[in-house]
Amino acid sequence: MKPNPILNRSASPRFRKGGAPFMVIAGADFLLEDQMKIPYGFCHCGCGSKTTISTINCKTHNRTKGEPLKYIHHHFFKKHKYPHFRSDNHKWKNGEYRDSRGYSYIKDPAHAHADCRGYVLKHVKIAASVLGKALPEKTVVHHVEKNNDHKLVICQDNAYHRLLHQRELALKLCGHANWLKCEYCAQYDDPLNMWLRKNRRSGQHRDCRNTYAKNHRNHTARI
Repeated sequence: MKPNPILNRSASPRFRKGGAPFMVIAGADFLLEDQMKIPYGFCHCGCGSKTTISTINCKTHNRTKGEPLKYIHHHFFKKHKYPHFRSDNHKWKNGEYRDSRGYSYIKDPAHAHADCRGYVLKHVKIAASVLGKALPEKTVVHHVEKNNDHKLVICQDNAYHRLLHQRELALKLCGHANWLKCEYCAQYDDPLNMWLRKNRRSGQHRDCRNTYAKNHRNHTARI
């Protein structure tokens, strides 16, 4: 009797490294059971939403033109790639987890800033609760202290957020938050002694710029 290619992980060339296929990561029996429960045309993650109709044929992603997709965009990862985000998994930690960057997430699907998995950044949720409403578009929450979710600054946009990081770094390295780093010699100095760009957040020493231009001309002449 020939082995079933769906249940035998080594029989099909479509299986990726580690013996896990693209669409059957959780096991063929698990998917077949879900297919019997979920109605035709609905997302297989169990969210109850209808999927869109495929416009192409794709064997790799198991798509057939004119047929509904199995999953809404990103909902496949919601169920299979991140199983520890579900309460029935042994890695469940009461709806909280910390990513590789050190940011904490909380399970709150009804929150305005929740992602497709139903998780929201802890510091974003705290800032929104203090503000009393959802954060405006393009708003960035800045940590005054690293990984401390109780000392926060709500920035109007990412440009102001980068400015805060720049000033914090300057204060740490040279003791002056207003000083800028030269683009050529990488030394901090008073902006009054530098040529500044239009945004006034970066600058150059005139001597450093002239030295670089002179060396560049000499190198070009030798070539």
